[in-house]
Amino acid sequence: MTRQRWIIACLLAMVLAALAWMPARQVERERNLPWQIDHTDKGSTVVFGITLGTSTLDETERRLQEAATISLFKSGEKYSVEAYFDQISLGGLKGKMVLAMKLSDSALAEMYERGLRVSGSPGGKKVTLSPDDETQVRKAVVGTITYLPALSLEDATLAKRFGEPRERLREEKTGAMHWLYPQLGLDIALGGSEHPVLQYVSPEEFARLEFPLRNQQSQLQQR
Repeated sequence: MTRQRWIIACLLAMVLAALAWMPARQVERERNLPWQIDHTDKGSTVVFGITLGTSTLDETERRLQEAATISLFKSGEKYSVEAYFDQISLGGLKGKMVLAMKLSDSALAEMYERGLRVSGSPGGKKVTLSPDDETQVRKAVVGTITYLPALSLEDATLAKRFGEPRERLREEKTGAMHWLYPQLGLDIALGGSEHPVLQYVSPEEFARLEFPLRNQQSQLQQR
């Protein structure tokens, strides 16, 4: 083979490799869109590359290439721990994300007692965890995802992407309208804030999101 033909063959190989690589990158990017929702054989929700009940916070931080701010909250006698991402970009869309981590009440109560700093929050108290407890939280699995897109999404756009919800329920306190998708494990809240709020759970746990709204509806009917 002459040198000229060898150069042409190399350039052709590079072009073919680039063409093969680009669609794969496109597919990978589209998997991170908020309406790209899948479910495992066991019924767990998979969205943004995060499998609820399986993916740990540490794995999620590596996937998102961002470090979360971890906080523990106490409201009455109830504890919860959240991981907050102030700015992420998924599928070309920017937004914020809050992950509720799965940890036992006893473990959270112990973390609260070891907390470095306690401050007030709208629902009770907010606790800054010790470094050791933050490490423990990062090993815990993700229970729910709350996603707040930076862009306003019109109702027509949401209906096109997610389909029509099974039901719409209005939240009395905030006035927000909730679009309920139990088969997807998704609740979209509209109107209570400038942008929609999307909350993802596994379908088998959807009643936990739905119950407060239904309880409110029952109380309104009894008035």
